[in-house]
Amino acid sequence: MLTAGLITSILLSVAALWLALSRARGSGREVGRDVAGPAEPHGLLWRELAELRGRVESEGERVGRQEARLDALVAAQRVARRELKAAVKKRAAERKLAAAVEAAAPGGDTGRDESRATPPPPLPPSQPVKAGDVTSEASGLACVINEFFNATTHPRELLGHETFERGVELLRGSGLPTHTLTERALDCELSVSCMALEALARREGDDEAVVSSTLRDINLHFYWPRFFALRALAAHAAGRAVLAPLLARLNPTWREPLPLELLREFVAARVAAGETL
Repeated sequence: MLTAGLITSILLSVAALWLALSRARGSGREVGRDVAGPAEPHGLLWRELAELRGRVESEGERVGRQEARLDALVAAQRVARRELKAAVKKRAAERKLAAAVEAAAPGGDTGRDESRATPPPPLPPSQPVKAGDVTSEASGLACVINEFFNATTHPRELLGHETFERGVELLRGSGLPTHTLTERALDCELSVSCMALEALARREGDDEAVVSSTLRDINLHFYWPRFFALRALAAHAAGRAVLAPLLARLNPTWREPLPLELLREFVAARVAAGETL
């Protein structure tokens, strides 16, 4: 689009130059042999050429600046995606390690044999089934809301939507532990991520866990989920100072218009609540 605009601008300038040259030639014929006559069109031609050259150079500089900005944005998004994938893999490895340690906790080889003999000793069998049902139902609601989600122009528009509210209340009242909700907040399905973050914002308790996980993962959220991540952080910050650790963690993608707007609103609300840097 930028290249097409530049070519169009050049063609219009050339057309204007041709028109000016035609007028200059016409006035030259009318003057005849008057020595002062040809000099004026000649000077006009050079002025038009100088203006055209200046416009082309300025347009080229503007296109170069915008392309550099786009390259920086794409690079930042690639880095954030790599960080998200690494964080998900790290958490999966940590869960596996914790499960192995818990299974071996009764002691020695005998404990390991007993854990093999009884498949789910650490947790009651109903809890994993319940968690799976809740998360699968939330994913189903995300599919229902997908068309509306993609049509929104601001994440605030999701608040109050019937299907979105159902998903939020489902996750909030499900009894899922906080760490499970924070994992769902990193879901690849953005609507599920928003539901999980809003559920964290509305759930009472576990303030320290919600604040620490939200600050840790703040750059792993993109656009709409960032709005709900800041809501969760605000809801559980209470008397904690969160502005300094938040601002210290932000990456360059927060300079984009929407994230910057959300950040300004959050900072203004925290300052109004009495927090200072």
